[in-house]
Amino acid sequence: MRLILRFLKPHWKLCILTIFLLIVDVVGALIIPTLASEMLKEGGAGVQIQVLINTAIAMAVAAVISGAGGILSGYTCAELVSRVAKDMRDALYNKSLDLAVADFRTFGVASITTRTVSDITNIQFALMSGRMSFVIAHRLSTIRDANRILFMENGNIIEQGTHRELLEKGGAYAALYNSQFA
Repeated sequence: MRLILRFLKPHWKLCILTIFLLIVDVVGALIIPTLASEMLKEGGAGVQIQVLINTAIAMAVAAVISGAGGILSGYTCAELVSRVAKDMRDALYNKSLDLAVADFRTFGVASITTRTVSDITNIQFALMSGRMSFVIAHRLSTIRDANRILFMENGNIIEQGTHRELLEKGGAYAALYNSQFA
């Protein structure tokens, strides 16, 4: 968690703006049903038409503000993720520049690669948690925990399922997985 916070810290203003816009969206979504209920009560009580029109205008304003908050929060969230991902890529690149030839001989290329991929995968999972994500992966270890894997060959989806389901089918995914990990 501290690692993610380290990358979010330079973008704290965008984080606050995103949270504010999400709150505007949610508050608007909560106000609209309240105003609709109020409008129904007023209509049943036989109040003047101007009161109903004022409530309808308030509903329209709340809907516009809530909708704008939702759209803008989506944009700011995407911009935040883009900036944080760029910072992570830059940090990873700068970290790789610090590795000398002696480091490779000391640790072994495989262990450095495995640790780096593991770090990136952990960051990716943290950023993707709770939302639908599309991942194009060339390493099967990257997608092993995915809810659904679409296995493609020559541009066509030939198999789909979870990692376990695809291994149990014994098809092309299982053959590729076994060639890499068996």
